[in-house]
Amino acid sequence: MRVSPTNVINETDFHNAWASAVRFVMRNKHELTFGNTRKRAYDSCQMIEMTGHAIDQILGRETHPQYQFGGKRLKTYIEEYDREWLKEYLKRPERERFTYVYLERLISPVDQLALMRENLRIQVEMDVTSNQCQAITWRPEEDPKMADVPCLQRISTRYIGNGNVDVRQEWRSRDVSAWQANVVALDNMINREVVEPAGCKIVRIIDTSDSLHVYHYDWEMAEMVKPVPVNPMVNNHRLKSKVCQTAKTS
Repeated sequence: MRVSPTNVINETDFHNAWASAVRFVMRNKHELTFGNTRKRAYDSCQMIEMTGHAIDQILGRETHPQYQFGGKRLKTYIEEYDREWLKEYLKRPERERFTYVYLERLISPVDQLALMRENLRIQVEMDVTSNQCQAITWRPEEDPKMADVPCLQRISTRYIGNGNVDVRQEWRSRDVSAWQANVVALDNMINREVVEPAGCKIVRIIDTSDSLHVYHYDWEMAEMVKPVPVNPMVNNHRLKSKVCQTAKTS
């Protein structure tokens, strides 16, 4: 059968969330061939929940020691989620542009991030939760006919009280080697554009991939990925701080 294995990860360490996702793919070795390019890969479907110190690591733009897209490459990728960068990018000749840029899909022709920001502000003001605070990248009038279409499909935020926000993001398809860069860039943007302006903070991120895969040419890299040691005091300190803050606001 061609049904990909599914996996749910609950992590308080961002680096080990990635390592666990990679190792799941490697352990199951569910082989598929993708599209007209006939790229061979090992596939999975994964939902990754991150809380605690993992949020600090993501917003602090940290990556696993063995992650190959850190440093300058990560910084360059993060810039693609910045409005000023997009303004300059759109001045380039069309032949020098990518097929799509996520930020452009999210704010043009409708500024969905501004709508999310206003939606969250109302949730906070009314102290309610909404499942309608979301943005999408898919353009049904053009994407089904294109060879290169957005991997990111939807992001949403949900107010859960005491200034806390739940973030969800759903991906159609992605290479596991891009996962940490995707999460860091996207969630820093969500925090800057939507969450912080509402006076809130992210306390949980749920990242879902319909297809999270390792291409054959990345197999050796993936085999070397290992979990990193975790200091239990880090999460204990963050938990105590959160409890104290909640007590003050109750």
